[in-house]
Amino acid sequence: MKVNNNKVFRYMALMFIITSLLTGCSQEKVLELEKQELRAKVKELELLIDETSAKVEHYEKTYDLRNVLDIKSRQIISSLNLGVFNEEEKALLGDNILIQEDGLLIRVANNHYEMPFFSNSLDFEKLRQRYFLLDEEERFITGYEVFSVSDNMENDVMRSVLIFTYIETPSGWKLVDINADR
Repeated sequence: MKVNNNKVFRYMALMFIITSLLTGCSQEKVLELEKQELRAKVKELELLIDETSAKVEHYEKTYDLRNVLDIKSRQIISSLNLGVFNEEEKALLGDNILIQEDGLLIRVANNHYEMPFFSNSLDFEKLRQRYFLLDEEERFITGYEVFSVSDNMENDVMRSVLIFTYIETPSGWKLVDINADR
């Protein structure tokens, strides 16, 4: 039996074309799936970048506030020690804090309490800022470790942490709460 070379060549060419088309289609599908996976990964990484950028901005803002409010807090601590508030220190206080003869009257919600003056008993060489944070409610909270000599005994030193809470108002950051943790 005689085989027609022309028919065999056509048949092989046809098979090659069909195989190439089928292989090409499946490769296109694989490439399309890979593209979709890469697009999803890119979106995931973009979200991660956005989250990280937001955290960095928050930390930068917190640190900048720390620098500014540390100076203001030390002014207020100095005024608490001396029992004298000049206009600059008065401007740092929120409307809920009243200066009285022997200390500050602080009103928070329906409660009020007094923060007595220290009567020059603070040791400023040992004054340390122990922590600071900008919380979810955009309140800046900072704690200062202070040492004071007791009125009763000369060598009796009391250690406490003054916790200051600031909020931002249209006229700047204001101190709205002071607590002492002994």
